Amino acid sequence: MNTTTLILNPGYFSRRNALDWIFAVLVGAGGLYALNNYSAAMDVYEQAILLGSIPSAIALGWFWRPLRALMVVVAGLSLLGIALYQGQLARAESVFLLKYFLSSQSAILWMSMLFFMSTLFYWLGMFSRSQSSVMELIASRMTWVAVTLALVGIMIRWYESYLLGPDIGHIPVSNLYEVFVLFCWMTALFYLYFEAQYRTRAMGAFVMLVVSAAVGFLLWYTVVREAHEIQPLVPALKSWHEAACASQFHWLRHLCLVGHAGFRLPDQERGNASPLVQAHSFVVVRHCVVLCAHRLSQELG
Repeated sequence: MNTTTLILNPGYFSRRNALDWIFAVLVGAGGLYALNNYSAAMDVYEQAILLGSIPSAIALGWFWRPLRALMVVVAGLSLLGIALYQGQLARAESVFLLKYFLSSQSAILWMSMLFFMSTLFYWLGMFSRSQSSVMELIASRMTWVAVTLALVGIMIRWYESYLLGPDIGHIPVSNLYEVFVLFCWMTALFYLYFEAQYRTRAMGAFVMLVVSAAVGFLLWYTVVREAHEIQPLVPALKSWHEAACASQFHWLRHLCLVGHAGFRLPDQERGNASPLVQAHSFVVVRHCVVLCAHRLSQELG
């Protein structure tokens, strides 16, 4: 008597656990609450973007579950910061949590320090023989906290721009300072995804070195150009130029990450194509450095 065993792959929704559905409910409730209370301040395109962001955020949280906790924590800290302002920007100098942790500039400065420290610990882990895994674990946790504070800083900065005036408020990707903050946390977050997928922290020291270099420029730009000050949006044509700059930086970020991956992933992950991948990776990283330098020279005049 012959028996046949059928192995059925579980469906997409059947793989969801209780936390997945709780997360979906929270995202949906938050999005619909925002639409119900603030739709008067949005045009039809912004309302469509808000509605489209609800399933997108849920899908991202389901695709990589650490993002669920990240989104919830960022939303909670951002709402706490907004509540502490009580509609008065001056409270950033008098309220303890705002002054030292949750105002946009404070959160971004914490992000900068933690990215530097995580880079240091990744390098210590690379050269340490006995404590390598411990050092790299600490570095990975610091990177997660830095990404969280960067996102909180961006969200609070968005709110702060509206406290300056309804006509001044805008999404914080309008100048080089804000784009570099975006560059830092997105590069780090993409690296953390690869770190989890390949279960290796071998790339951490090199990827975070790129992030630390961007943070160094960010701090210089803050001190020399006072770029952290929120300014009204420039005319439309200039705004499109800034958006193009942002997209170019993030395209280059992905190429840099691919290049580092080609150098640092273990040989068994690359198979027999290792020399070819390394050669391609070298070309990618070289072009990224040249293009980034060219773009910075244009932005800084």
